[in-house]
Amino acid sequence: GAPLKQALLDAGIGEDIFGGYDSGILQPYFSVVAKGADPDQKGEFLAVVKGTLRKLADQGINRKSLLAGLNFLEFRYREADYGTTPKGLMYGLQCMDSWLYGGDPLMHLEYQETFCRLKEGVKEGYFEELIRKYLLDNPFEAVVVVKPEKNLTARQDRALAEKLAEYKEGLSEDEIEQLVSQTRELKEYQDIPSTKEELELIPMLKREDIGKKVQPYYNEEKQIDRVKVIHHNITTNDIVYLRMFFDINGLEDYLPQISFLTTLLGYMNTKKHTYTEFDTETNFYTGGIASDVDIYCKNHNSNDYRIEFEVNTKVLRDKLKEALDLMAEMMFETLFTDEKHLREVVAEGRSRLKMRLLSAGHQAAASRAVSYFSKSAWLNDHYIGIGYYSYLAKLDEHFEEEKEALVTGCKALLARIFRCGGLSVSVTGEDSAFEALEAELPAFLERLSAFEKESACEGSEVLGRLARYVPEPSRKQEGFSTPAEIQYVALGGSFADVPYNFGALRVARHLLNYGYLWNEVRVKGGAYGVACQFNREGEGYFTSYRDPNLSTTVDVYKKAADFLEGYEAQEREVTKTIIGTISGMDMPLTPNMKGRRSMTGYFSGVTIEELQKERDQVLNCSLEDIHNLAPVLRAVAESDNLCVIGNEQHIAKEKELFASVTPLS
Repeated sequence: GAPLKQALLDAGIGEDIFGGYDSGILQPYFSVVAKGADPDQKGEFLAVVKGTLRKLADQGINRKSLLAGLNFLEFRYREADYGTTPKGLMYGLQCMDSWLYGGDPLMHLEYQETFCRLKEGVKEGYFEELIRKYLLDNPFEAVVVVKPEKNLTARQDRALAEKLAEYKEGLSEDEIEQLVSQTRELKEYQDIPSTKEELELIPMLKREDIGKKVQPYYNEEKQIDRVKVIHHNITTNDIVYLRMFFDINGLEDYLPQISFLTTLLGYMNTKKHTYTEFDTETNFYTGGIASDVDIYCKNHNSNDYRIEFEVNTKVLRDKLKEALDLMAEMMFETLFTDEKHLREVVAEGRSRLKMRLLSAGHQAAASRAVSYFSKSAWLNDHYIGIGYYSYLAKLDEHFEEEKEALVTGCKALLARIFRCGGLSVSVTGEDSAFEALEAELPAFLERLSAFEKESACEGSEVLGRLARYVPEPSRKQEGFSTPAEIQYVALGGSFADVPYNFGALRVARHLLNYGYLWNEVRVKGGAYGVACQFNREGEGYFTSYRDPNLSTTVDVYKKAADFLEGYEAQEREVTKTIIGTISGMDMPLTPNMKGRRSMTGYFSGVTIEELQKERDQVLNCSLEDIHNLAPVLRAVAESDNLCVIGNEQHIAKEKELFASVTPLS
């Protein structure tokens, strides 16, 4: 809904518009990118960009939109929530944006004065002047057209092979032997571990130095108007983290449609506001409103789960009423009648998911590999992975035939999702946060009850006409071909029938990720990254990141059990691995993360006692415990559930590995 983005979409230039300001380099730049545009539209693209910017500079930018944007950014700066990334590291990186180039290292940390100045600038035309000076009257400008070229990678590979052959022809026998010798010496060096004396030069903690107690949950079950509210009493500096959960277990066959619904909510017009106005209101009063779907496995069984449709916000306590009003507007008053914008959202959603699949293919491939034997993973893949991408591609390519079912389906799904009987609420904050919610939630619940009555007629008949996506896991070996030069190679399997010590399995995972897999797939194989993961439901996978190899990486995965079985190490080395494992378990948590962790435990049934048992198992892990986990790795590898996202030529050369190959187009 931003003016420049909307102008380009209205002109039919590109299927997705993105870009922005990159300031973390010596020469910062502002970019506008139209993805999926026709190269012949270059002139029109420039005319729309320049014309829209000129109009904004001359007529002014909407002041409330500017203040909303500033409020959103200031909220983020004050909250300083970087997830699992250490806050000190992020502050250090921010300092480098100026410090590296001779600037004041503290300028990016002292934000309060900057925001005050920017808010004053809204009244004085500061932002309009920025557009004139840096975007319209700036002589340093470049227009770049990037066009795909069929079979370019194959031609480049042939050209490189010819160049190398020519280079080899020009070498003498002695020079060739020298290169071979250097390569041999490198491999020998990579295979030789550091000596005991070298390793002992590094100072290290002892097991007894590590804290014994697991971090607690913060769950206090309360009620507001007969609705269950889980209060996580944590100091949040007056920020309220509010999450509403609606039980949607009966709707699991429509998960791709529900996934798209989470995109549409907040991105379509409502009865009161256009989607642009709604975005402004949201950012003006809150730190954001979003919806999501959560799948919680119960009883350590991936086929026993609860599915919750979540609507969440974060807001300062004194703005909670406005936040609840906006949440109600988004949930109960969204309109799906703007076909033009609906079409834009479909195209943009497909474009962005494809970009994510190609840039984070290790996660997508791993999720897909596990979906071959796990119902909950199958649902997750069809919510956010390759399964969901297939749904979006169909919607995008057959929009005219699908649009009516899409609109009526969204209405019917909302009618089934937003029901008083299926609601649970999570609130993270001090007692004052719960008291504020206790005062404001009843009015929201009245609107929910009214919506449930009004939409009672939207029901099963409409849903019966929608395509159903019934979870049907089955063993597969799939390849998804792309023009990229690298692969993401994932192998998954179940070890639910194999006895295991989960705490020791955490230690073995750390050992594999930073030892065996790291050395074999990254150091020797040249992949950018590699990892394995195992969960309480008895599911495991191996996955690589930007990997030049394919079958050789699969072979490494299949030999991981042999490595574990034959692993020998001194007590110091085992303790070092335990310390690394604990560091991943004891990472600092923000108040929001503490609340989320507590709620996950509440829904999944994983108790503090169970977490404490696992921690004890980690701290007491022995070499024998590690050896005993070899059958777990063997069960995962021998399940032969393979998913590879990667180069079409590489996949074609090793097609015998796959039962099917599909272009990721």
